[in-house]
Amino acid sequence: MARPYNKHTYAGGSTAVLLFLAVVLLVPPLPRALAIGVNYGTKGDNLLPPAKVASFLANSTRIDRVKLFDANPDMVRAFAGTGIKLVVTAGNGDIPILATPDGAAAWVAANVAPFYPATDISLVAVGNEIIDTGDQALITNLVPAMRALKSALVAAGFRKVRVSTPHSLGILVFPPGPPSTCRFRPGLDRAVFAPMLDFHRKTHSPFVLDSVFSAMKALGFEDVEVMVGETGWPTKAMDGQVGVGPVEAAEFNRYLIGEASGGSGTPLMPGRTFEAYIFSLFNENLKPGPVAERNFGLFQPDLTPVYDVGIMKDGVQTTAEAPAAAEAGAPPEGAPAKAGNATKEA
Repeated sequence: MARPYNKHTYAGGSTAVLLFLAVVLLVPPLPRALAIGVNYGTKGDNLLPPAKVASFLANSTRIDRVKLFDANPDMVRAFAGTGIKLVVTAGNGDIPILATPDGAAAWVAANVAPFYPATDISLVAVGNEIIDTGDQALITNLVPAMRALKSALVAAGFRKVRVSTPHSLGILVFPPGPPSTCRFRPGLDRAVFAPMLDFHRKTHSPFVLDSVFSAMKALGFEDVEVMVGETGWPTKAMDGQVGVGPVEAAEFNRYLIGEASGGSGTPLMPGRTFEAYIFSLFNENLKPGPVAERNFGLFQPDLTPVYDVGIMKDGVQTTAEAPAAAEAGAPPEGAPAKAGNATKEA
């Protein structure tokens, strides 16, 4: 029988984690009454215009941050004046030119300057899961691109905009045992992650997860802060997949919200809150791959909740079909014991 899975066990553990480069040094944690984000993808032919989506999120939900997978100007503009913090993404193909001062400055001029600060762009993600591509040119240019982009943002006066890069957990080696045994993949630890983590340390900026924390600790960078960039649970999957459905997804995400905002932390990082982004905002009917990839959404394309996870401002579920999650206490069977704590979970 197929095992239950969430966004991380799917596709070989493709959790996205964000490595932050904070521009403002020693900034205290943001207040987190709820502090939950969502990944906003657009691979659907039935999705509402970005302006309507942004207005709905700002006025009807408690979601306070959104992560985009590109820097589409219509989407960035749609969040102007909403108070929602926005993560925009520079494509993998942009990385070589972003590694140059002129290229980074041009990208900022085109993708940040026209919108900020009306749109609260809080972070620019450089590429997506670059290590997994195996492209040595991209890997070699990744940290230089992050540094150049940060410098370009500061030079343009956008000092509060951070820079990061998403990774899958494929950057780690998972020996038998608890998360504390995890290490970065040989060949990447000293060549890529040591200089990257050194930069994080100097800028007091965060990494992600107990598993990643252990790998960071092995390199001497346990003081770098952490966050969760992408995590979720599908409501539908291929036949025979167990532990998948609206009830399980609601239970998982309600638990995630409680753990991310509650301050209990994880066994290796107790007493911490985590900036977290749920995958994903919508069920996207044009996404390729298994059935589950099209069924991670919190909402249907018409903004009807798929299930109740406690993020509506008025606390009222708008559809009778959307099941309520159990009270936060434990994630569904097959989920990590604590959000961000199990070996391949964020």
